[in-house]
Parts: sequence; C-alpha cells; structure tokens
Amino acid sequence: MSTQGEKNVEAFESIVKVAARGGGRPMSWHGLFKLAPITPAVGSWYFGVECPNCRRTTSAFRDFSDGKLGNPFFGSGEIRLECYSCGREISAQALQIVTLRWR
Repeated sequence: MSTQGEKNVEAFESIVKVAARGGGRPMSWHGLFKLAPITPAVGSWYFGVECPNCRRTTSAFRDFSDGKLGNPFFGSGEIRLECYSCGREISAQALQIVTLRWR
C-alpha cells in the first residue's frame, strides 16, 4: 500500500513523463505536496532542491527528460521532503526546483 508521499512522487513523475514526450510546456501548480524519500540511482536525472542545512542538492523525483526540461514548474506550489544527505526536512517552492544528474 502506497503512502500519500509515495503517491505524490508518482504523480510528479507522471507529469514529467508527459512533458518530456510532449515538448515540455511550463507547468503551474499550487498547494503543498509532501514527498516520500527516494533512493537516487547514480547516473539518473532528477528534479531536486538544495538543503539549507547541508547545502547539498536532494533528489525529489525522477526527471525523465534527462535534464532537457530545465525547471518547468511555476506557481505558488511547494514541496516538502527529507534531505537525502542530512535528514532535515526541506521546504521548497516551484521556482527553487533544479534538475540534476545524481553522482
């Protein structure tokens, strides 16, 4: 059984898959979404956010465009997730999301 955080990760990944196939139009979102922790795979692309505590970028969900979309998100939306490196909870708004290849 999936948690709401896991469902939220799956929803964002589904949106990105569609955008990656369809030319990557900007995507507006509003509201708060708590994301379940993911285990990033070396060499794969992700959308993520910088942790204000340890200054490392944490993967939030897969980027199926392999970085080609850049940050397609805008609006007042916010995500909350746990930092992969230090464990602190991070809050980030749509415009703070970055794309990265996990190393």
